[in-house]
Amino acid sequence: MYVIGRLGDCIKVNARHLFAEDVELLLGRAGLDLNRTCVALGQDDAQAHAYAVLEDLDAECAEIADRVLSTTCPGVEREVVRVPRGTIPRTTSGKSRRRELWLTLRNRPAQPA
Repeated sequence: MYVIGRLGDCIKVNARHLFAEDVELLLGRAGLDLNRTCVALGQDDAQAHAYAVLEDLDAECAEIADRVLSTTCPGVEREVVRVPRGTIPRTTSGKSRRRELWLTLRNRPAQPA
């Protein structure tokens, strides 16, 4: 058995754990630049949430990310967030700080519809 990812960076989808790294790999296979993409997954008030955060990527990339999230995260609250370059918090080695990003996304004001 090989364990990849952290339990805090996953949600249950159809009785299976889905890790943020796995969703990011699918985004990469769909053509997105993984250096400018981060997936944050989590649970809030008994509802699972999935965010795809895209740094300085266009609307076409956002549509691709939305399709990937729709396919991989059925029944989950999903959102694609486009942000300026440098917004995704990173460690000194360049890894995404998913938990910090998750907290920022969950605590932001509601976006107008």
